[in-house]
Amino acid sequence: GRDSEDDAAQARKLRRMARKIIERVLETGNAERVRKELNSFDRRIVHVAVTETEGVGSRSIGDGSHKQIEIYPEGAVASGEE
Repeated sequence: GRDSEDDAAQARKLRRMARKIIERVLETGNAERVRKELNSFDRRIVHVAVTETEGVGSRSIGDGSHKQIEIYPEGAVASGEE
């Protein structure tokens, strides 16, 4: 199994990836999906990174273990909604 050092390294990687996507979403005003399939622990890390940034929100999309995260500009109409 993974040890806590591996978990910490993975968490740092996920936060870096989330910040890059957040920056693009804020620049472009377009929602983006995290294309990687993430387990619930990893999705939480991304969601928490999003809550630390003003102007963006996030949600999980999909079913079961095949969930992805969409990061979107707050105040925008989310994709798939009218």
